[in-house]
Amino acid sequence: MTALVRDMSRLNISHPHLRVVQGNAPDREAVLYAIAGDDAVVSCLGAKQGGRPSAVLTEMARNLIAGMNQHSVRRMLYMASAGIYGELSGIGGRLTMVLLRNVFLDHRRVAGVLAESGLGWTVARPLRLENASLTGRYRIALEGIPHGGRKISRADVAHFLLEALGETDYVKKSVALAY
Repeated sequence: MTALVRDMSRLNISHPHLRVVQGNAPDREAVLYAIAGDDAVVSCLGAKQGGRPSAVLTEMARNLIAGMNQHSVRRMLYMASAGIYGELSGIGGRLTMVLLRNVFLDHRRVAGVLAESGLGWTVARPLRLENASLTGRYRIALEGIPHGGRKISRADVAHFLLEALGETDYVKKSVALAY
């Protein structure tokens, strides 16, 4: 397993099977180097876009796809966010979609690029992320969001991503995650 990280000091784990590569996803050469020898890509890319329109996530995803194609890697799991398809409801949901509209638009473009890539992809769309323990008791929705769902722990999102690597149920699907 390889982790491509911008800042090595922020990665506070180590494992004998973990290879850490310092670099940025916008740097195609760093991405190519990081993907070499791997079987799949799990992307939890983020970008500090602020409120401005940007395609930085789309550009990074294209680099990942190019690296995957070069190294014959066929499986990608991509973490976006609930709301990228306008599926958040209520006043809070509508406000979130207005405030994060440019980030959501960029994530939605990534989902489109993945759909056209020919890869076996899964887009995970968690609701509000929190720092809490793994429960394994989250709910999944292929349309909209899980009824009444508001949040999910980062640990449970990671659990879903790792479980989805070994399954075919969610290949070429966008999946909302919440409690």
